[in-house]
Amino acid sequence: CTHVLRTNLSSLWNPGPLLRWVRSQPPEAHISGYMGDHGGRPFVSGAGMLISREVALFTVRHQDRLDATIADDVALSWLWMPHFTPRKAKRNDSFWKFPVEHIHTVNEIQKRWDPDSFHYRLKQEHPTKRWIEPLLMKSLIPRMLTGLE
Repeated sequence: CTHVLRTNLSSLWNPGPLLRWVRSQPPEAHISGYMGDHGGRPFVSGAGMLISREVALFTVRHQDRLDATIADDVALSWLWMPHFTPRKAKRNDSFWKFPVEHIHTVNEIQKRWDPDSFHYRLKQEHPTKRWIEPLLMKSLIPRMLTGLE
Protein backbone atom coordinates (compact mmCIF):
# COMPACT_ATOMS: atom_id res chain seq x y z
CA CYS A 1 0.00 0.00 0.00
CA THR A 2 1.48 3.34 -1.02
CA HIS A 3 -1.35 5.68 -0.02
CA VAL A 4 -4.41 5.90 2.22
CA LEU A 5 -7.53 7.77 1.14
CA ARG A 6 -9.61 9.19 3.97
CA THR A 7 -13.16 10.02 2.97
CA ASN A 8 -16.66 10.46 4.39
CA LEU A 9 -20.22 9.50 3.54
CA SER A 10 -21.04 12.64 1.56
CA SER A 11 -18.17 12.11 -0.90
CA LEU A 12 -18.42 10.15 -4.11
CA TRP A 13 -15.29 9.04 -5.95
CA ASN A 14 -15.04 8.64 -9.71
CA PRO A 15 -12.76 5.55 -9.97
CA GLY A 16 -11.05 6.17 -13.32
CA PRO A 17 -9.88 9.75 -12.65
CA LEU A 18 -9.19 8.85 -8.99
CA LEU A 19 -6.76 6.07 -9.94
CA ARG A 20 -5.02 8.32 -12.48
CA TRP A 21 -4.64 11.03 -9.82
CA VAL A 22 -3.37 8.64 -7.12
CA ARG A 23 -0.82 7.13 -9.52
CA SER A 24 0.44 10.63 -10.33
CA GLN A 25 1.16 11.39 -6.65
CA PRO A 26 4.65 10.80 -5.27
CA PRO A 27 5.05 7.70 -3.08
CA GLU A 28 7.28 9.48 -0.54
CA ALA A 29 5.96 11.71 2.26
CA HIS A 30 2.81 13.13 0.77
CA ILE A 31 -0.47 14.74 1.85
CA SER A 32 -3.03 16.13 -0.56
CA GLY A 33 -6.63 17.23 -0.38
CA TYR A 34 -9.02 20.12 -0.48
CA MET A 35 -7.62 22.93 1.67
CA GLY A 36 -9.81 24.62 4.22
CA ASP A 37 -9.36 27.30 6.87
CA HIS A 38 -9.98 26.91 10.60
CA GLY A 39 -9.52 30.02 12.70
CA GLY A 40 -7.08 31.49 10.19
CA ARG A 41 -4.98 28.32 9.96
CA PRO A 42 -5.03 26.01 6.92
CA PHE A 43 -6.02 22.36 7.13
CA VAL A 44 -6.70 19.48 4.74
CA SER A 45 -10.39 18.61 4.55
CA GLY A 46 -11.20 15.14 5.84
CA ALA A 47 -13.78 14.72 3.09
CA GLY A 48 -10.96 13.56 0.85
CA MET A 49 -7.37 13.51 2.02
CA LEU A 50 -4.74 11.31 0.45
CA ILE A 51 -1.70 10.49 2.57
CA SER A 52 1.35 8.39 1.81
CA ARG A 53 2.40 5.39 3.85
CA GLU A 54 5.14 7.48 5.46
CA VAL A 55 2.62 10.06 6.70
CA ALA A 56 0.30 7.29 7.96
CA LEU A 57 3.15 5.75 9.97
CA PHE A 58 4.13 9.18 11.31
CA THR A 59 0.53 9.66 12.47
CA VAL A 60 0.49 6.36 14.32
CA ARG A 61 3.83 7.14 16.01
CA HIS A 62 2.65 10.59 17.12
CA GLN A 63 -1.05 9.96 17.79
CA ASP A 64 -0.62 11.11 21.38
CA ARG A 65 0.00 14.63 20.02
CA LEU A 66 -3.40 14.86 18.28
CA ASP A 67 -5.71 17.52 19.72
CA ALA A 68 -8.99 15.77 20.62
CA THR A 69 -10.76 19.09 21.26
CA ILE A 70 -10.97 20.02 17.55
CA ALA A 71 -12.31 18.30 14.42
CA ASP A 72 -10.28 15.24 13.45
CA ASP A 73 -9.23 16.55 10.03
CA VAL A 74 -8.02 19.80 11.57
CA ALA A 75 -6.12 17.93 14.31
CA LEU A 76 -4.45 15.64 11.75
CA SER A 77 -3.49 18.55 9.52
CA TRP A 78 -1.97 20.52 12.39
CA LEU A 79 0.00 17.45 13.48
CA TRP A 80 1.39 17.01 9.96
CA MET A 81 2.02 20.56 8.75
CA PRO A 82 5.21 21.27 10.70
CA HIS A 83 6.72 18.17 9.06
CA PHE A 84 5.01 17.81 5.65
CA THR A 85 3.68 20.27 3.08
CA PRO A 86 0.19 19.42 1.82
CA ARG A 87 -0.62 19.68 -1.87
CA LYS A 88 -3.93 21.14 -2.95
CA ALA A 89 -6.31 18.70 -4.69
CA LYS A 90 -9.39 19.57 -6.70
CA ARG A 91 -12.87 18.70 -5.52
CA ASN A 92 -16.16 19.13 -7.35
CA ASP A 93 -18.49 21.07 -5.04
CA SER A 94 -21.03 21.96 -7.72
CA PHE A 95 -23.78 19.96 -5.98
CA TRP A 96 -23.64 22.12 -2.82
CA LYS A 97 -27.09 23.70 -2.27
CA PHE A 98 -28.56 21.46 -4.98
CA PRO A 99 -32.15 22.57 -5.75
CA VAL A 100 -34.35 19.78 -4.34
CA GLU A 101 -37.01 20.34 -6.98
CA HIS A 102 -34.45 19.28 -9.65
CA ILE A 103 -33.38 16.01 -8.02
CA HIS A 104 -34.81 14.02 -10.95
CA THR A 105 -33.90 16.55 -13.66
CA VAL A 106 -31.22 15.03 -15.87
CA ASN A 107 -30.12 18.41 -17.29
CA GLU A 108 -29.55 19.89 -13.83
CA ILE A 109 -27.32 16.94 -12.87
CA GLN A 110 -25.59 16.81 -16.26
CA LYS A 111 -24.47 20.45 -16.14
CA ARG A 112 -22.66 19.75 -12.83
CA TRP A 113 -21.11 16.49 -14.05
CA ASP A 114 -17.44 16.56 -15.05
CA PRO A 115 -16.07 13.18 -16.22
CA ASP A 116 -12.54 14.26 -15.21
CA SER A 117 -13.49 15.07 -11.60
CA PHE A 118 -12.39 12.36 -9.19
CA HIS A 119 -14.00 13.73 -6.00
CA TYR A 120 -17.61 14.90 -5.78
CA ARG A 121 -18.58 16.41 -2.44
CA LEU A 122 -22.35 16.02 -2.24
CA LYS A 123 -22.94 17.27 1.30
CA GLN A 124 -25.89 19.65 1.45
CA GLU A 125 -25.77 22.91 3.36
CA HIS A 126 -28.82 22.31 5.54
CA PRO A 127 -29.23 19.12 7.62
CA THR A 128 -32.86 18.76 6.53
CA LYS A 129 -31.72 18.40 2.90
CA ARG A 130 -29.11 15.68 3.52
CA TRP A 131 -31.62 13.08 2.27
CA ILE A 132 -30.88 14.08 -1.33
CA GLU A 133 -27.18 13.06 -1.09
CA PRO A 134 -27.83 9.34 -1.77
CA LEU A 135 -30.17 10.28 -4.63
CA LEU A 136 -27.40 12.38 -6.18
CA MET A 137 -25.00 9.46 -5.77
CA LYS A 138 -27.49 7.16 -7.45
CA SER A 139 -27.70 9.54 -10.42
CA LEU A 140 -23.91 9.95 -10.74
CA ILE A 141 -22.78 6.33 -10.39
CA PRO A 142 -24.02 5.24 -13.85
CA ARG A 143 -22.07 8.13 -15.42
CA MET A 144 -18.95 6.97 -13.59
CA LEU A 145 -19.41 3.36 -14.65
CA THR A 146 -19.76 4.43 -18.27
CA GLY A 147 -16.33 6.03 -18.00
CA LEU A 148 -14.82 2.69 -16.94
CA GLU A 149 -15.86 0.78 -20.04
